[in-house]
Amino acid sequence: MTQQTLDRRTDSLEPRDSRDPAGWCVTVLWNRRQAGVAGEVAWLRGGGVLGRVGGAAPDRLAWVRDRPGGPSPGEGIRTTYVSRDQLQLRPLGPASVEVRNVGRLELRVDGHPTRHAQLVEGSVLELDGEVVLLVQRRRPVADVADLRAGRFGEPCADGLVGEGPTIWRLRSELRRVAPLAGHVLVTGPSGTGKELVARALHAHSGRPGPLVTCNAAAIPEGVAAAEWFGNVRNYPNPGMPARTGLAAQADRGTLFVDELGELPAALQAQLLRLLDSGEVQQLGAPRPFTVDLRVVGATNRGAEALKHDVAARFPHRMATPGLGERPEDLGLLVAHLMRQPGFERFVRDGVPRVTPRLWLHLVRHAWAGHVRELLAILWDAAARADRDWLDAPGAVSARPPSPVTDDISEAAIREALAACGGVKTKAAAQLGLRSRHQLRRLMARYGMD
Repeated sequence: MTQQTLDRRTDSLEPRDSRDPAGWCVTVLWNRRQAGVAGEVAWLRGGGVLGRVGGAAPDRLAWVRDRPGGPSPGEGIRTTYVSRDQLQLRPLGPASVEVRNVGRLELRVDGHPTRHAQLVEGSVLELDGEVVLLVQRRRPVADVADLRAGRFGEPCADGLVGEGPTIWRLRSELRRVAPLAGHVLVTGPSGTGKELVARALHAHSGRPGPLVTCNAAAIPEGVAAAEWFGNVRNYPNPGMPARTGLAAQADRGTLFVDELGELPAALQAQLLRLLDSGEVQQLGAPRPFTVDLRVVGATNRGAEALKHDVAARFPHRMATPGLGERPEDLGLLVAHLMRQPGFERFVRDGVPRVTPRLWLHLVRHAWAGHVRELLAILWDAAARADRDWLDAPGAVSARPPSPVTDDISEAAIREALAACGGVKTKAAAQLGLRSRHQLRRLMARYGMD
């Protein structure tokens, strides 16, 4: 396979303006005929031409794999159906990007066919069912992380999936906090991987003891003290077996308490001495003893759900991002989740068979359960599928792209009308206009009947 060459004259791979580290880019969510390119990025900088590898345009944009230590050449789009010069992209400032389709494949912006449009943050570009791209402003990964990276697109050693700056920022923060002394509070919505973060914190802490996990919401209030601290034999009733307790089990290790915010205030107060000094008072024991442990608490309700004196015992705070904060990773997450048994008929040559309509649905979705909800959507699509493709459950509503009307010439209008048999509604859609009324206004400007 021919190695793609980066042209440093046309793409420095990073935004030039140091005052604003964010820059416009296009990220591959999905390529129908290529596995392994999801997550690759083309920085727009001053703009240029995007298409299949091998084009000769002097302002050609390069596909890169943006990772810690700096970007490296990406595989790029090699699908022969895509023109070598397919799209012209030009930033119009911090708020929008202009796109013009100059290739043979039909371009759809947020599900609407167009030749020329104005894009905003989060716009989804589809090249006639072959490639799906996401338009974003984001920071280079090198600006947010300084870590050794594994294989591109694959889960890292800690099980986290993603190549965008948000997930790399989380990995960097995780490695910084893991070896530090002190308890850690992990916040974030349900389904964002708080337990994965807790396991990674323990793995990189250097603590020789075990990782002990529990769900605070599942511990009945009447037996909470015995669960946390244990009890001696025959206490509180004759015949009661001795119980070590979670705290003692985690000695020299980490105690992960999920759903910590669900604990009633009275039960939270029982943890104060353990958090302060590692002191454990087993039920029925004459005197307390101490353990050496680190507590990692997790809550989807935020630190405000904890008693203020409990929250104060957690000097380190980490937040797991929701999918709405990292849509650039959706392609990699879908590919990873669909490696599970049961999705085999919906994967071909390593590429998930997901329709562009479902990709648009995923980008537009208001996530509540995040990765857990993403998996549920995929399973639901698989249950409804009557062919070997996963599709959206219904119509995906999206605002039509804004046209760049100043650049629509009289010749372009005449060409579109001729191609559409004079039907103004179809010609307006081909030109990227919202309606035939907008086309009529342009025709009036040029004095066209």
